Amino acid sequence: MTNDVKRFDVDATLAELMEFFTGESGSLAVIVRGKEPRGIVYCHSLASLNERLTADHFATSHIISGTSADLLVPDLALVE
Repeated sequence: MTNDVKRFDVDATLAELMEFFTGESGSLAVIVRGKEPRGIVYCHSLASLNERLTADHFATSHIISGTSADLLVPDLALVE
């Protein structure tokens, strides 16, 4: 069983991706350079760009330790 996933060149515009996700039922697209995959864009990730990010989105659930580990940027958090 194979699933064909829509592919976009690395030079594709944000508008092209948004048009794909609003018109198709696909939930992801693969970004390629030539035939090599370079990344994946998920519909819900692209949709989250419409929300303004605040400091709360980057809040960590870890206790601050005073080490260089505190400098790591956590994954975005869902803010209600």
